[in-house]
Amino acid sequence: MSGHPSYTEDLTRPARRRSGDKDGTRVLIDVLLQHRRLSTESIVTALEAANQAQITDAALIAVEARRHTDTREPADVTPIGTLSRYDRPAPTVVVYDQLLTGETG
Repeated sequence: MSGHPSYTEDLTRPARRRSGDKDGTRVLIDVLLQHRRLSTESIVTALEAANQAQITDAALIAVEARRHTDTREPADVTPIGTLSRYDRPAPTVVVYDQLLTGETG
């Protein structure tokens, strides 16, 4: 694959080792097809991050590329304590057990 950027080589080599020539090459093709929807810069950045983390899954690389194009502010995190109003006792199955055993009471 001479003439190709090193980040594609760095993805293809481990992908082929893990999945074989056919499926390893398919990973690279799937990543490169993301160029239809995402910028080259986001794909290159995602490839570099994936190579550093030793990730060879095209879907994960696509998620990383989309993350780099997202300019929205992260959502606020809701503290767990505010969800306590939804707490309730665990359900019991005593009534159903009585139906199975024939006991009443």
